Amino acid sequence: MEKRFREIADKIAKFTTKKSSVAFLDDHGNFLYSSLTKESEGAVKKLSSIFPVWNIGDYQLKKLLKSNILIYKVSPHIVVTLDSYEKEGVLIVVGKRLEENFATLFKDLESELPAVPVKELIEVSSKESNLGLVQEDPSTEKTETAEPIQTSITPEEIEGETAEESIMKSSPAVGVEETVTVSFPILVDKKILKKIKEPIAIDILNLCDGGHTIDDISEELKIPKARVMIITGDYSAKGAIRYLSGIRKIKK
Repeated sequence: MEKRFREIADKIAKFTTKKSSVAFLDDHGNFLYSSLTKESEGAVKKLSSIFPVWNIGDYQLKKLLKSNILIYKVSPHIVVTLDSYEKEGVLIVVGKRLEENFATLFKDLESELPAVPVKELIEVSSKESNLGLVQEDPSTEKTETAEPIQTSITPEEIEGETAEESIMKSSPAVGVEETVTVSFPILVDKKILKKIKEPIAIDILNLCDGGHTIDDISEELKIPKARVMIITGDYSAKGAIRYLSGIRKIKK
């Protein structure tokens, strides 16, 4: 499989005009293939705790001393990383093209990925779930302090146009109960609230209580999901937020 990822990496290099390194990870943060430097791999690993809550097309950008890193979820369980001298806007467009052009290939590769051991998850019956009933995601690692990360910029925004941040979902049929796996952001350093001046950030972090998912917070505050992901992603990288996993029954 590593050989196949290396072949894809060679093709990806042709999407950029400047020198680029490539890595592929699963959504638990395990490297499947990497030509990144140790510094770049370390920067990516710090963000891996939020991969499970990402949707296809979600991404983050991080500036290093001489290059830019794009971390982009191209399929349900594969995340691609580009470390390049290209400008941020160019990298975002490249990530979108990878998602579109290699969709079938990534889907085939996902079926070959080894299963990742996961601890048994305790059912969370409602948004007001008790924190003690939610078992910590074994893939989550405590992150170290890192600089704020620029996230979720679309090509349309780069060109000066207003992009729709919210993710539209079709309404499922009513009456069917389904069990889904969900992730709960939890604020582990509440002292940080005293240092924050942005009201919306305070509101979001106050709801990172182990009983609200990203979708819950977005719905309760009536703000786009992308905005919630930006805030929680930034503070997760600083080590102030960790993610817990559980299951929830929903009615369709």
